[in-house]
Amino acid sequence: MRFYGLLGETLSHSISPEIHGFLFRQLNIEASYSLFPVPPDKLADALYGLILLGSGGVNVTIPYKMKIIPLLDELTDEARALGAVNTVLFRNGRTIGYNTDYAGFGLMLKQHGIEAAGKTAVILGTGGAARTAACWLSDHGAANVKLVSRRPAGAGRFDVLSYNDLTNLTHTDILVNATPVGMYPHIHETPLAKALLTRFGVIIDLIYNPLETRLMREGREQGIYAVNGLTMLAAQAVAAEEIWQGRSIAEELLEPVCEFLSDLPEHTHNLVFIGMPGSGKSTFGRLAADRLGWEFCDTDPYIEQRAGRSISEIFRLEGEEAFRRLETEAIREFSRRRRVVIATGGGAVTRPENMALLEATGRLIYLDRPIEIIATSNLTGRPLLNGDKGKLYSLYEARKPLYERYAHCQVLNKYSLERVLDSIFEDLKRRSN
Repeated sequence: MRFYGLLGETLSHSISPEIHGFLFRQLNIEASYSLFPVPPDKLADALYGLILLGSGGVNVTIPYKMKIIPLLDELTDEARALGAVNTVLFRNGRTIGYNTDYAGFGLMLKQHGIEAAGKTAVILGTGGAARTAACWLSDHGAANVKLVSRRPAGAGRFDVLSYNDLTNLTHTDILVNATPVGMYPHIHETPLAKALLTRFGVIIDLIYNPLETRLMREGREQGIYAVNGLTMLAAQAVAAEEIWQGRSIAEELLEPVCEFLSDLPEHTHNLVFIGMPGSGKSTFGRLAADRLGWEFCDTDPYIEQRAGRSISEIFRLEGEEAFRRLETEAIREFSRRRRVVIATGGGAVTRPENMALLEATGRLIYLDRPIEIIATSNLTGRPLLNGDKGKLYSLYEARKPLYERYAHCQVLNKYSLERVLDSIFEDLKRRSN
């Protein structure tokens, strides 16, 4: 059985074995894929050891994409031009270095129907991923390609702008984010202010965790087509297998690999319901969990079980601050889980720590029930209200901007259960596409 793998220094979070294992199954190939963490002074030994053991090839990741080049017998034109190798083929005792990120970037654009010829492009970053994107776009007919750096300097064939220069930029067809800004766990960060995004026709964010970055979300809110880097991750793996297996498989397997990756737990968002007390978070949380076949987690009952007393008693005996601490602990626990639906308390949005935890792994749904309808419901048992409708309206005015700020989607809850539930899933599907 042939074996392949990944050479790098720290590989514990790599999902490459899952990707290539899926490809082997689809291709009916008897093969394995393993992680080979290697210290810097052992790179040459590891490479030659793999050859002697009969490996068919390896992928290469940081920090060895450049360091491995002197150890190889041949380089493809793309690998030589980019000065980086991420795939090595072992054939007849020789080692050949490729760069499948280049092909992967192109396959991603093709998959999303994004044309390069005649277009203008701005790429955030000047590292290896930025150079790969710039070279592919230029090689495929882009009219103008510029890189952007916080410390502008020469970058060979491409002009380099500062971020301040972008304020003077006219309409540009393609924006590529090739920086790690916005990557998990720093999901609140974005490389560009929202106001600048109207200058661009398409946004390509090479980040794939989270699947929708803040940059993408703010672009989509302004009607800009935005894609993440998951397709590129899949495409570069498909391209590596094409090299190792000596056959074309992209047309057949690129889309299935993307679907496989989207379904992995680390790429599956939890669903989180936020909204006013009495808005229906627990009801729709249970319904959504049933529809998905996921676990349902409700923060208030969890807190009561852990504390051994009701929410009202916690407020009366220990105060609101004690309750908020318990609420944050519950949210932290639920956010660690995957494929769960979470119903939060109405005041969870008042603590930024809570929202950071929930946003890191979840899609937040603001269940917007008209306050006039909530006011007619039974408000007893809600400590901050005590049946006082005046307090209800005050809380609503204070919290509504927070619900709207954090929500990935906002769904009006004034229709039948089935209609509202369908609206939730339709909105989520539209945004994921």
